[in-house]
Amino acid sequence: ALRAADPSCRGDELTLHLTALVVGALERLPGVKVTTVSYAKARAELLYDPEMTTVAQMAEALAKFNYKAYPLKASN
Repeated sequence: ALRAADPSCRGDELTLHLTALVVGALERLPGVKVTTVSYAKARAELLYDPEMTTVAQMAEALAKFNYKAYPLKASN
C-alpha cells in the first residue's frame, strides 16, 4: 500500500500527491511523456520512445512506490 509522505494529507490532497509521484517517476525516464494519470482507475497513459526506455524500466520506476505496472492493449 502507498502512504503519503505527509500524514496530514487526506482525500484529494493524497490523490494529487500520489499522482505527482507517478508522473515524476515516469517522466524522469528518457523519452517518456505522461499524457494522463487516473488514480481512481489505477491507470496512466503515456507516450514513450522504446529505443530510449523499455516497459520494464517504467515498471521498475513505479515499483519503488509499490505499484505493479503492465502494458494495456490500445483498446483497453
